[in-house]
Amino acid sequence: MRSVLVVEDDPTIRCLVNDVLVEEGISVVAVEDGARALDVLEELHPSVILLDLYMPRVNGWEFLRAMKQRNAEIPIVICSAVAVKDLPRGVVAALKKPFSVDALVAIVRPFASG
Repeated sequence: MRSVLVVEDDPTIRCLVNDVLVEEGISVVAVEDGARALDVLEELHPSVILLDLYMPRVNGWEFLRAMKQRNAEIPIVICSAVAVKDLPRGVVAALKKPFSVDALVAIVRPFASG
């Protein structure tokens, strides 16, 4: 089982997503913003990243730019209250908050099982 990096500033959502994925047997590392996520990526190579867009310090858009500059090839799923119509490079899916647990698991499981 590979790991999932959850990047979410709302502690309630971060905890919920963590708990749901762990209950599904998926290894999770959860952080509060894009700056911390970039630090974590120095040592962790997750199979997928769940990314909020609107966070303090380094937001999701800035995180996506940093990933592009690093030529990182980690699939990203945007989890945001704002609908994203055109997915940026590297983004494989988008979940609009509030999203269902079933939708979350259905999107993450194929990446986390590889």
